[in-house]
Amino acid sequence: SSDLNYWVTDVALHQVFKLGAHGGEAPLLVLGKAFQPGSDNNRFCQPTDVVVDPATGNFYVSDGYCNSRIMQFSPNGMFIMQWGEESSSGVPKAGQFRIPHSLAMVADLGQLCVADRENGRIQCFRLNTGEFVKEIKHKADRKS
Repeated sequence: SSDLNYWVTDVALHQVFKLGAHGGEAPLLVLGKAFQPGSDNNRFCQPTDVVVDPATGNFYVSDGYCNSRIMQFSPNGMFIMQWGEESSSGVPKAGQFRIPHSLAMVADLGQLCVADRENGRIQCFRLNTGEFVKEIKHKADRKS
């Protein structure tokens, strides 16, 4: 993050950690409950990534393996909102995921892009609203 801290997820613990820049000390922030998966606003089920908005300090978590959602939190860890759902059979729609696995912040555009791993695509959303912006797929994955 811009304050030189490190953010990590732990899929086994079902938690997200903010770690100090110098290491050695206890985590500065811990979200989720160790070994207690869940789908409410305070718990995760195998979170896959975390990214911090350098402008606001808000952070985003891809809660991917079980919950197929993106969660937004304030700098102090308060839940703000979430979006996404598991994709059903057939062609996945915008905002549907099969393992949202990696996050990339495109701060200049105000977007969060999500690697939708099992659907073979990247979906981009507006940071402040979670509104779908676009889908990116590799040419080889496109159906003619």
